[in-house]
Amino acid sequence: MRRVLKRFQNYYCMLALVLVVLVVALVFLVRMWPRRTHKILGVDTWAYLLEARAIRENRFKIPKEMPGYLVRSPYDVPPFFYYLVALFPKKTAEVISRFFSPLVDSLQALLLFALVYFATGNEGAAFGAGVLFAVTPVSVLESITFTARPFASMVFTLFLVAFSFFASTGNAIAFIASAILALAVFLTHKMTAQALAVVCVGFFLAYSLNVFFIAPLVIGFVLAVVVSGGYYLRVLRGHLAILNFWRKRIDRRYSKPVASQFVESVSKLLLNPWLLLAFVYYLGGGLSGFENAFFVACAALFVFAVATALKPLAFLGENYRYLEYCAFPSFFLSAVFIARQPTSLNLFLAAACLVVSIVGLFFTQKKIVSAAAVKPELLDCLSFVGKRKENNVLALPPLGSIVPYMTGKKIFAASSPTVWEQHEEAVFSDLLLRKLPSLIRDYEVQLVIVEKTYASKLPHSAKEWKKVFTNGEYSVYKT
Repeated sequence: MRRVLKRFQNYYCMLALVLVVLVVALVFLVRMWPRRTHKILGVDTWAYLLEARAIRENRFKIPKEMPGYLVRSPYDVPPFFYYLVALFPKKTAEVISRFFSPLVDSLQALLLFALVYFATGNEGAAFGAGVLFAVTPVSVLESITFTARPFASMVFTLFLVAFSFFASTGNAIAFIASAILALAVFLTHKMTAQALAVVCVGFFLAYSLNVFFIAPLVIGFVLAVVVSGGYYLRVLRGHLAILNFWRKRIDRRYSKPVASQFVESVSKLLLNPWLLLAFVYYLGGGLSGFENAFFVACAALFVFAVATALKPLAFLGENYRYLEYCAFPSFFLSAVFIARQPTSLNLFLAAACLVVSIVGLFFTQKKIVSAAAVKPELLDCLSFVGKRKENNVLALPPLGSIVPYMTGKKIFAASSPTVWEQHEEAVFSDLLLRKLPSLIRDYEVQLVIVEKTYASKLPHSAKEWKKVFTNGEYSVYKT
């Protein structure tokens, strides 16, 4: 009898191991899939690599200013992620950047598998949760390119796990872990810090205004200031500056009527259809203390996602960003719900959510690749610029950090929102075009990169420029 039991145990252990490998492989492959045809993808990628390199070249000290920009800008980004990247030389960091986000997501999927298996004892449910993580658009959005968001999301997830364990058990170690992870969030990513605040306030309201649920937020903030030697106050200044900048100019960012903007933003809730099952599970009752805490996090972030769909609150960030942070708990709750209540109706809802996810994944990846793919013509153009002796460059449309990163030149741009108020032309292309002659004079711009759709918009004074390069898509002019 013992031999039979041992064989069953070995079988289930092997099955669980195989399913773990499948989940990790699926998550990784889904995120790497677009690179089959587009090896170079990046929107903010170059900014992260450039800012990490600035730390490395400054002997691992935070620079006072961001190099590579003509508009002098203070270095005011959360430093934790950049220090990690700065550990590697330029070429190594570039290679790692292609795989980093998918690998981080694979680790999150592994944690999700373990939590669902621990909660249900069901390998199938754990595997299903991993599949949700792999194919649901909201969890894929930021993981195809190289940014700090997937890493920050993983730190946030660890915070949620520790915080929910504290909420359900009152465990002191979980509370201390929550505070330390809150510190890590503050020093990693601004938007994630906003999500952290939303969750802590949500817990505070849901758990009878217990101040212990606000405490990790406050302790994490204080620790961030102390550990960084006061540098985090510079980060906070930049964070508040960007919120205030878009608060004043929200009509420029969202030009549609209020009602249309709201409908469009709310429609993005389809990026995570599994919130529906999480709410159905909650309404049906029977959640454990840990599961209830996870639901509180989901509900708080969902409410804020809807609130920021309203134009007056849209300056607090794109509403779907908040859906990204409730992806992990919603996948967990959905998998546990189906494992415990596999009724025909619930299975139908799960199947419908899976179809929506897979269809959404296709369109999401297509949209991301369209926005993030770096054209060969641009690389060709930047290669030419990098060989020129001129140092000051302006680009139409604005190209930002990719220019100084790939050419070593200085680009007309502003890396910190603290200077945007005085330099709106560094943010809005129409103002850049309007002020182009004076900007070229004031910043001693020597080369202007022009994408073909902007060629007809150049001012009359551009006739004096000399075209020194063109490949049909991009042209370079010497002023």
